[in-house]
Amino acid sequence: MKRPLVLLLEDDPDEAELMRLAFQKVDPHCELLVAAEGGEALALAAATAADDPSVRGPLLLVILDLKLPGMTGDEVLRALKAGPGTRGVPVLVLTSSELPGDVGRVYADGANALLRKPLAFRDLVDLVTGMLAFWGSPCLLRAE
Repeated sequence: MKRPLVLLLEDDPDEAELMRLAFQKVDPHCELLVAAEGGEALALAAATAADDPSVRGPLLLVILDLKLPGMTGDEVLRALKAGPGTRGVPVLVLTSSELPGDVGRVYADGANALLRKPLAFRDLVDLVTGMLAFWGSPCLLRAE
């Protein structure tokens, strides 16, 4: 059986690892794919939308950092929401930005939520639990 996939676009390897550990703790049935840059994330999303046999499951959710080198998080968000195979996939923007303009802009571009990056691992686990409880119904949520 194919496991649901969550795509994380995060260029900081330490933050990506913390997110992987949080997902593993909350629900080991969801597989976290990590892309460090926008082109890689769009390629992975397109492969899941095309039901590419090399991809291990359906794309359930995209978690997107706004501040990225090269292609910005805003550009990735617009591309995901414009793609016929990915426009229906929920995109959650996870950022440390406190700029008021970010909120309106990401929602105008089609984000499903704008969430602040937590500072403590326990808070990250709580955030992942909430994400999967709200957007992750296909996952078999088994919070410990």
